[in-house]
Amino acid sequence: MCDPCPKSWLYFEPTDSCYKNFTLAGETHQDRYEAYCVRHGAHLASIHSDDEVDFLRKNYGNEERWKGFWMGMVMDSFNRWSHLDGSVVDYFNWNTLQPDNMYSREFCSHQYNTGKWNDIRCNSFEIKDGVCKMPAFAIP
Repeated sequence: MCDPCPKSWLYFEPTDSCYKNFTLAGETHQDRYEAYCVRHGAHLASIHSDDEVDFLRKNYGNEERWKGFWMGMVMDSFNRWSHLDGSVVDYFNWNTLQPDNMYSREFCSHQYNTGKWNDIRCNSFEIKDGVCKMPAFAIP
């Protein structure tokens, strides 16, 4: 049987998608993480359910990196959230009092290791990991 994902990627059957966690040495900007995913035929993860949050938390939650990872959801100038992969935003899992768009500069998002989400500046130095997501069997 053919593996549905590239080597070192994890398959999640409910979404029929493959995921990979990564860190870019010296890089913290969300757009650089998205560019890495695109080079690998993917996008930063769009998240659509509690089950997907739990899968990501269990596989990529890290106590040392409690700030979690960049997600593929961004806010436009009209305060509307969209996914970088073009999928519909049909689910939210915001942390308490989030999103708050502090100082009107938080247009990107990340998932804490708890599974809760936060809006954050797209050039934040706090987020050191990203999670790419691609459809299964879409091996570039």
